[in-house]
Amino acid sequence: MTALRQSPSGPVIANSNGGTFNPGPGAMLRLVEAQTTAGGSNVIPTAPAQLAGAIGDPGFLVALNAPQVGLEYRATVKCDVLNPSTNVLGEVQLYLETSTDNVTWTERASNTHIVNPTGIAASDPLAREISLELTLKTGSALGVTSSPASGSLFVRAKIGASSGGAVLQVSSSTTPGGDTKSVGTVYLGLSEHF
Repeated sequence: MTALRQSPSGPVIANSNGGTFNPGPGAMLRLVEAQTTAGGSNVIPTAPAQLAGAIGDPGFLVALNAPQVGLEYRATVKCDVLNPSTNVLGEVQLYLETSTDNVTWTERASNTHIVNPTGIAASDPLAREISLELTLKTGSALGVTSSPASGSLFVRAKIGASSGGAVLQVSSSTTPGGDTKSVGTVYLGLSEHF
């Protein structure tokens, strides 16, 4: 482990006992996150489209500058999905994609969520949170080619419905929530780790 310094000529960072700071693998270095309110066209299409305030709108992404080949990166997306149908079982897919140039995107993770119709049972929620994690991957596995890279590592999410397309919706609740009382938010995060 290389000693960490407060600045290139500063003292080595120590732990609480005065020993060398050694955070170990997986310790978080940086985090960037964003959220947007689900509004506009919230209907989930059959063909996957970018997850944003209005599904299909470009530009909702997160990025870390100067990624490193040997460091690890993790990404997360979360949103609420509503199935307003009373008889159509929905299947929703989430996707996480990365890019080093914000032009060419590569799918890195995906999963499927079953969303029951509204009112199957009195205890069924009207909407449910779905999420996807891109587990720790090295910068080199995500396309970073120099260390530190002069550019950025970008992450965006897509959503699609293989069953219940044009029925299922990204939820846009009328009850305030989140840090700034936004509603029906979509969360996207990217973190850098040892």
